Amino acid sequence: YQNLAEAHHRDERSLRMWNAQAEVDELAGKLEASVQDYRRILELDPKNDDVMNSMAYVLARLNIRLTEAYGLITDALKSQPGNSSYQDTMAWVLYRMNKIDEAEKYGRLAVTKSESFEVYDHLGDILQRKGKTEEAVGFWRGALKRVPKLKEETGTAIEAKISAATAGK
Repeated sequence: YQNLAEAHHRDERSLRMWNAQAEVDELAGKLEASVQDYRRILELDPKNDDVMNSMAYVLARLNIRLTEAYGLITDALKSQPGNSSYQDTMAWVLYRMNKIDEAEKYGRLAVTKSESFEVYDHLGDILQRKGKTEEAVGFWRGALKRVPKLKEETGTAIEAKISAATAGK
């Protein structure tokens, strides 16, 4: 039993280590490395919804392996259908897959339960793609109000979207 307990403890430490590494890689902009870290975690814990969500989101950010990303976030949403972070990831994956009507549905669900600037920004992008520019600008303005002070470059990028969308008005 002691060996089993030690193995379990070692696996738990490995999961925490790989998750921390994945988050560090993602923050450092090493998205491909982050995907590999998340994949290692899923090998140890294949039902980890948070990791499925994170990996799907990074794949969508990279705009690669979108079918895989869709499968991951679909599985995560089966366990936690009301999770706004998961709904936002699904919206972003669908947006990248050019399934804009479905993306809008998930984006609107996510925004009702979230104060994250990213959720508002994503819905703005989705609405802009649908030609709903005025509504998109409203969500981008909502995103600007929610951008943390440490993410000044994000605020600048959102302001640029608003300027481009309202130019000539």
